[in-house]
Amino acid sequence: CGYPTKSPAGKKTSLKVLLECMLELQTTKFINPDSKTICTLLNALKYTVENDAQLYRIGAAVFELSCKKGLTDELVLNTLKDSYPKLYQKLPFYDGATGHLEMNQMPSEWSRHVRRRRKK
Repeated sequence: CGYPTKSPAGKKTSLKVLLECMLELQTTKFINPDSKTICTLLNALKYTVENDAQLYRIGAAVFELSCKKGLTDELVLNTLKDSYPKLYQKLPFYDGATGHLEMNQMPSEWSRHVRRRRKK
């Protein structure tokens, strides 16, 4: 549903489903999203929302959900960088001089539920 046909009706239906998914993620305790869930939402929105202001506003809400649920990892941040560069550049730990993030300054609660990969 996140990758609709090019028709306005298809995009409208897809956006409705995406927003319902977001609401479900915020209100239920039966769904355990992870960073891939957040990235799927962010990427699907790119193909669904044509209005830049609306895309930014909804993308920011998805990212806020990611931070609130402690699911923000490098995958989410890279998706933000590629798909929502203005939002990425507003992160409090973004270094404008280098164009990189100072990851050690990211609030720890933003990633508290990220599953860490074990080093081999």
